[in-house]
Formats: sequence, C-alpha cells, structure tokens
Amino acid sequence: MALAPDGRGLATVGEDTRTLWNLAEPSAPRVIGVPQITSGTSSVSSVAFAPNESIIVIGRNDRTTLLWDLTSLDQPRPLGAPLTASTGAVDSLMFASDGQTLVSRVVTL
Repeated sequence: MALAPDGRGLATVGEDTRTLWNLAEPSAPRVIGVPQITSGTSSVSSVAFAPNESIIVIGRNDRTTLLWDLTSLDQPRPLGAPLTASTGAVDSLMFASDGQTLVSRVVTL
C-alpha cells in the first residue's frame, strides 16, 4: 500500500487487486480507479506514488515494474513497456524527491 504525498490518495495492492482510493473525505473514502494489469500472471509486490502524484509505479514478483499515468484518475493508463529487473522479484519501490529517479529493491525468490 502507498499513501500519496498530499495524503488524499491511497493505492492498495494485493495478490490479484490494485485499487486507487480518494481520501479527501476520510470518513467516506471512494474508489477512483483500478489500473488494469493484463499481461502476465505474477502478483503485485510493491507500489509507490511519484512526488507530484501524477504517476504510480507497481512492482511485481515476475521482475517487472509498471508505470501508470494518473493524470485522469478515473482512467489510469500505462506509461510505456514494463521495466525488467535483472535478477529477481521487485520487493520495494521509491521515487527520489525530484520525481525523476526511481529506486527498486530486488530480491531473489
């Protein structure tokens, strides 16, 4: 799970689910989008927001990292082809504060 830098967005991930939530009204959170991941069968292992909240990144156990454009929250769309780690599952992800650099931790399963 990842909380957006402004605290108004939340991304939750699980074995087969990915959901974006609007927390602007904490007593009434609402689903605002579901990134559709159709390629591969690997489970999601990590998620992170870019500092400007326009991109979310999803790491999977099949060594891939997927970037999604959140400009339109109701219709998240993929940004380019998946990135592939060299050795193992993408365990955790983090953007640098400038939003230009993405760091991933990869573990061998």
